[in-house]
Amino acid sequence: MRAIHPHPNASGLAPENEEICRAVERMRDAVLSSATDCECRGRLDEALRRFEMLEQARVTQLLLAAADEQRRRIGSLLMLLGDPFQEQFDEPDDSLIAEAGLLLGDISAAAELGSRLLSQARRLSSRHRAAVETPVHSHTEWPVSHTDT
Repeated sequence: MRAIHPHPNASGLAPENEEICRAVERMRDAVLSSATDCECRGRLDEALRRFEMLEQARVTQLLLAAADEQRRRIGSLLMLLGDPFQEQFDEPDDSLIAEAGLLLGDISAAAELGSRLLSQARRLSSRHRAAVETPVHSHTEWPVSHTDT
């Protein structure tokens, strides 16, 4: 029996965020193409960008929390593993060897999942930073020409 059962939704968080980002983009396109008031369009575009950034930050935090859960699981599994040959070095018990193999497999699976979660969090975080660093040009910021009369 396996000692570890990764959270079923842990690795699905980043794809979920991709869907949210695509939905926000479609919503932005639909609303902004039908909005005729420039001030309204700019404010709406800014609100949608903020929502998207907040959602990316939320999913990043969930990914980091899920990766931390894998780290804690690995620690617990290492404690369970101990030294399976410490007590019976001369004649290791087959069941101890089998259990140690299962625990090491669980540690490997938790490490792999944790690594994937951290990679997803890093990609999402770098996109979030890029979005924050990119200035938003709303339609209300269009240059206004002034002529001397």
